[in-house]
Amino acid sequence: MAQFWIAIFFILLAISQLYESVKAIDLPFPIYLVLGTILAVAANPQHRFSFAPTQQITVPEIKSPAPVLTTTVPIAPILAAAATPAIAPTQVIEPIAAQQTAPVLTATSLPETPPAVVKAKKPRTPKAAPKSKSV
Repeated sequence: MAQFWIAIFFILLAISQLYESVKAIDLPFPIYLVLGTILAVAANPQHRFSFAPTQQITVPEIKSPAPVLTTTVPIAPILAAAATPAIAPTQVIEPIAAQQTAPVLTATSLPETPPAVVKAKKPRTPKAAPKSKSV
């Protein structure tokens, strides 16, 4: 029975040492992507290589008949309608006289404002340090 517990101890010790050494490995990001892809493919064997067809799929060729015009459209009325202007001639619009507006204030034309007045506070006096008791 003692041999069993000694074997378990060494197995757990080896697992913990292996875990610490794997934890210390620092891999670049692209390797994580490749390893994650491999893990995803290995974890889903039912979907493995589903993008590659297992048998050749043939699509039957569909023969369509040549297009047949069933009705004829007279072109003369269409050309006559295109020749006549659809929009009436435009009228000349007279410009509107400028109206008097209020003057716009600019940074140079702002009224003069007095500077703000700040009251000075009374300076604080530091608190006296407590006297130390010496024996």
